Amino acid sequence: MILEDIEIFLLTVQTRNISKTATQLYMAQSSVSHRIAALENELGFCLFMRKRGRRILELTPEGMDFIPIAERWLTLIDETNNLIANKGKIHLSIGSISSINRSFFAPIYSELLDSKDPPITLDIRSSQSAALYTSMEQHEHDIAFIAQLSHHNTIQSFPLFSEPMIMVKKNTAANPGTPIFGDAIDPLELDSSTEIGTHFQSRYLQWRKNSLKRDMPFIVSTNDPTLNMEFLNRDNTWCLVTSLVAMDFASKLPLEIHPVLRNPPERVCYMLTNGAQESKQAAFHILFHLINKRMKELGEKQLISVINYLDES
Repeated sequence: MILEDIEIFLLTVQTRNISKTATQLYMAQSSVSHRIAALENELGFCLFMRKRGRRILELTPEGMDFIPIAERWLTLIDETNNLIANKGKIHLSIGSISSINRSFFAPIYSELLDSKDPPITLDIRSSQSAALYTSMEQHEHDIAFIAQLSHHNTIQSFPLFSEPMIMVKKNTAANPGTPIFGDAIDPLELDSSTEIGTHFQSRYLQWRKNSLKRDMPFIVSTNDPTLNMEFLNRDNTWCLVTSLVAMDFASKLPLEIHPVLRNPPERVCYMLTNGAQESKQAAFHILFHLINKRMKELGEKQLISVINYLDES
């Protein structure tokens, strides 16, 4: 298959219109139609339904099935080109949920890029835990870090550390980078009508319902904890986040921070692997050393509880 034909097909899936595809690629419509027909001829089935008088193209069932194959084909081509371009370097593809990427791994990534022996290049993706399992099974990532544990036969999981839940709210007496630390607070004393919801894990929602007897909706709820920084600027709003996310928020917003009573569930960070890659062991060695160092530093500050250190040998 010709790479250009795959790219034309995927763009046409988005536009559903030969004319729009041709315009975006600076090609003649007849050339686009010819390339799609050539791809269909090579595959042995039609990708789009042709109906006279209709400008919007509809995919055939085979065309729908071919989309993920075409996307993987492009991914493999990109990875091959990266392998050629980065000869002598080790390329790591790392996936993580966004809050752990931002609050735990950001400084680690900077140190990885400073590595000279070996030089390391990175592809960093943020996604939800379930999607990361899928990408690991398809070998789209070399390693991943999640918070929602699941069972997959081909994926190994390894708990690294846990984080307590912390209450944060705006306090104009504080300054970004220097939050005000308060006493432990009973969440039942907080106004539930101004709570910002975070979808870190279902265990928190169960705890909120069972321990606090609260099943009412949040004032706003999001699966992206970084959006909460925007909502925390509203008067009287508050939310429960993990300790590292709380410190990340506090570096940018004037916040007060409180430990939380009634034992809210801690969030555990798990590492996912899909089998050792001998060619990348030197990079993994450096990555594991940096993870251990950061866990030790954060553990000494009592921001996390280390469950397991990684084997650096």
